[in-house]
Amino acid sequence: NQSKQSKQAFQSEGGTSQPDYATLERKHVPLVDKVWFCGLMSLLMFLNLFALGLQVDLKCRSNCGASDYALWDDVDMAFTVLFILDVAFAMYVLTPKVYFCGDTEGKENGMTTLDLFRCVDLTLVLVRIVDVFVLSKMGMKDTHLKYVSAFRVIHLARFVGRVQLIGA
Repeated sequence: NQSKQSKQAFQSEGGTSQPDYATLERKHVPLVDKVWFCGLMSLLMFLNLFALGLQVDLKCRSNCGASDYALWDDVDMAFTVLFILDVAFAMYVLTPKVYFCGDTEGKENGMTTLDLFRCVDLTLVLVRIVDVFVLSKMGMKDTHLKYVSAFRVIHLARFVGRVQLIGA
């Protein structure tokens, strides 16, 4: 019933029964919210999960020297740098205010709400930075904090949401 009222209100304002897809396509979507970018970040998360799984299965278990960890340290650093670039690029494209609070355009009174997805994502990246660039340099190799970054798989939910918007 509410959808019928919305449709009637839309039509009474001069609208048609179908939305104007040309207008919707022209709406600006930030690069970091485009489907292909979200898909790329989801792929990066899966590659990280795959690397973490390999690291658990193939790492040295006893009498390990620094050279036994070298490959995995390099892999951890590479993923961490990519995660930093992802967050930094998103903040640059969106501005920090929009990154953390969302876009106020179209909201009543310009009210903002905290973007929980991005706040959690930033926290996961910060934990990874502490693990890879601080604790490991202090000699703490097996803190297992890098496994927390596996929760960045939430990027997949954002990707699926973007794909659903296209199909709607």
